[in-house]
Amino acid sequence: MPQKPIDLFKAFIKKHPGLIDEVKNGAWTWKELYEEWYLLGDDDEKWIPYAKDAAQDEKTDGFAALFSKLKNVNLEDVHKNIVEMRGLVSSIQEFVRELQPNKPSRPPLYDFQPNQSFPSHYQQMYAENRKF
Repeated sequence: MPQKPIDLFKAFIKKHPGLIDEVKNGAWTWKELYEEWYLLGDDDEKWIPYAKDAAQDEKTDGFAALFSKLKNVNLEDVHKNIVEMRGLVSSIQEFVRELQPNKPSRPPLYDFQPNQSFPSHYQQMYAENRKF
């Protein structure tokens, strides 16, 4: 069974992801783009600037993808979450201790201080690494 033109167009768009940005930016509508593609075909040189190249493929593989996601991580938020988790662990430990009064109490695993500020060396690392 032959493929429908719309399925061929979808495959074409996957090979030319730059066109998606053009539609998002308002340079084209999907209807206009479809009509132009239908008239010109896949191989017209007009589509070359929008084609996916090997460099784009590498960005989605391995460490490049990991680093691109890590550069968007807000370290202050991570620090706040860690501090909150420490408080939660400390509270759970205290609750368990109260349930077992016969056992000798042990000091908590963490010396939790809820008003800890973001360590200055992390702030400096964060500021330097946000410049990617």
